[in-house]
Amino acid sequence: MSSVIKGYNYDIFISYRQKDNKHDGWVTEFVENLKGDLDVIFKEDISIYFDENPHDGLLETHNVDKSLEDKLRCLIFIPIISQTYCDLKSFAWQHEFIAFNKLAKEDSLGRDIKLASGNVASRILPVKIHDIDPQDTKLIENELGEELRGITFIYKSAGVNRPLRSKEEKPQDNLNNTLYRNQINKVANAVKEIIIPLKKQGQQLEEMTQEGSKSATTSQKSKKTSIIITSVIVLALIILGILFIPKLLKSDKEIEKSIAVLPLEYLSEDPNKEYLANGVLDEITGYLSLIDGLRVLPRTSVEQYRENKKSAKVIGEELDVSYLIDGSFQMIGDHVKLIIELVDAAEGDHVFFREYDREYKDIFAVQSEVAKTIASEIDVVLTPEEKALIEKAPTNSLIAYDYCLQGQEEIMKNIMGREYTSNLEQAAHFFKMALENDPDYARAYAGLAMVSYYSNTRGTLTGGLQYAADDLRSRNLDSMSLYANKALELDDQIAEAYYVKGYYEQVRGNLDKAMEFMKQAIAIDPNYTLAMNGASGISLSLYDHVGSLDMLHRAAGLAVGPKLDLILKNLASEYLQMDLKEPFEHYLNKYASGTGDSLTYYVLMFTYEFLHGRSDKGLKYAQAGYALDTTDQDATLILGRAYLDLEQYEQAYPYYARYFS
Repeated sequence: MSSVIKGYNYDIFISYRQKDNKHDGWVTEFVENLKGDLDVIFKEDISIYFDENPHDGLLETHNVDKSLEDKLRCLIFIPIISQTYCDLKSFAWQHEFIAFNKLAKEDSLGRDIKLASGNVASRILPVKIHDIDPQDTKLIENELGEELRGITFIYKSAGVNRPLRSKEEKPQDNLNNTLYRNQINKVANAVKEIIIPLKKQGQQLEEMTQEGSKSATTSQKSKKTSIIITSVIVLALIILGILFIPKLLKSDKEIEKSIAVLPLEYLSEDPNKEYLANGVLDEITGYLSLIDGLRVLPRTSVEQYRENKKSAKVIGEELDVSYLIDGSFQMIGDHVKLIIELVDAAEGDHVFFREYDREYKDIFAVQSEVAKTIASEIDVVLTPEEKALIEKAPTNSLIAYDYCLQGQEEIMKNIMGREYTSNLEQAAHFFKMALENDPDYARAYAGLAMVSYYSNTRGTLTGGLQYAADDLRSRNLDSMSLYANKALELDDQIAEAYYVKGYYEQVRGNLDKAMEFMKQAIAIDPNYTLAMNGASGISLSLYDHVGSLDMLHRAAGLAVGPKLDLILKNLASEYLQMDLKEPFEHYLNKYASGTGDSLTYYVLMFTYEFLHGRSDKGLKYAQAGYALDTTDQDATLILGRAYLDLEQYEQAYPYYARYFS
């Protein structure tokens, strides 16, 4: 069934959590009653998309976003707001509510509609069946960008908060004084009030389209070829404009909202306690990373300035940020003295200077205060959700927190390659000690999940023995999933846990589910480069090159050093596969000049020439690569392939023989 407006597939989309219909069929009954009222209000049939099966009948192998896109092409979206609907992990929230809100804002009708009365109404029409928790109200209001309104179907009395039924035994006891039949009629009338101006808008758009078509028919034949050519050019420009040019030409607004937290100078006498200073660095970085629209470089990108601090201007240019946070940490007995400086990197000027002299037991409050002050000083407005996350204490036990910091420091050593052999074992020990002091410490479980992840991906030593990669994988996959699930059970706002679940599903071949978890990790921490790299790899496996490029470019804006080099190499490879020469050569040259890896340069340039049938040019690159390293397998293979493509079989044979020997 189609919509009353051309180009839309349904008039109404009903979004709900399956559990809210499973018990007594409340949503099914609501839809049937709404259809009845719509039939007597509208002259034409009003189409409703309502799926009584979980997840729209979608399987793990299906592309969820693409499958729902046509169904979400509707005029009015009705979410059934229950005590479980506002859940970042739920199907309805991620793939229906958020997706429609985005689509409606971008389509020609717009999300917010001016009514005949002159008032404005949203095409999202909430139906509330429960009073919900304040944090859930904030969550939905943050997504909508406005106060949560809607039509209520709530039965309230002392100790009761449930959906209003069509046949109530004691309707007079409902403190809301609402009747089911009247509320159904209110929904139907609200639908009509929204659809009338939408139909008018739709007719105007159709008339404009038809008029444009008439004026174009006289020259249609002569322009057919140019249209095809122009379309190809426009497509290329879109890809380049979205993914390539923004990295070269950044607006002032983007630059103003970028920051790096430099390693804090450790002033205490005990060298074994430096992890406390690094913990403050990680916490402030982590809090700032939660802020959407603020680009925050990870600790891996700033660690290089621990021993060799340059001027603010130089560091700002090298890291491509507009603000730097510098300072010192000192522990004196039970007190901590923290000095924080915010510096305008472009000018080298100090924006503010703060000294915090507090008891160490107040460290959580101090760290969140620093993050909120910095956000205020650089004119970043925190959403209520971001503010709540920043102010949330991770644990009630300072002993558990201390162990967790030590565990995180060992993981950082593993990432930075400073102590490769035993640090993950030590990290696991510290996280387990943290859980002994606080069994409900979500971050400690997330830490154990990351230990299992790094053990799986790097093949570290365990118990003094080197296990085979397959054995490590089988032993660590289940443990990382269990730890990640436990972390999210205690706190569903931990990006690392979602990342681990994404990696787990990726290894198991559930790519759509893996991508969903990666996106949830990035939604919580918009600066999480590990999840961006993971999402890029999954996109590539799904043959979504544009999605892969988008994630790689986002990660490139946060990385420096070897991690950036790897991203540049992946960008070059992606553009090679898309056959876009200029960005391919740009990123390949940038990678090769930064790393001195000429062999990779020759291999990829050979591949580009080979794909375009230029065997002579390809041979030159293959010969140059082989001359650099006659033992390299890739160099050996491409030289044999180059000769084979030129039908020089005798020359090709020894290289193939060497490669396969």
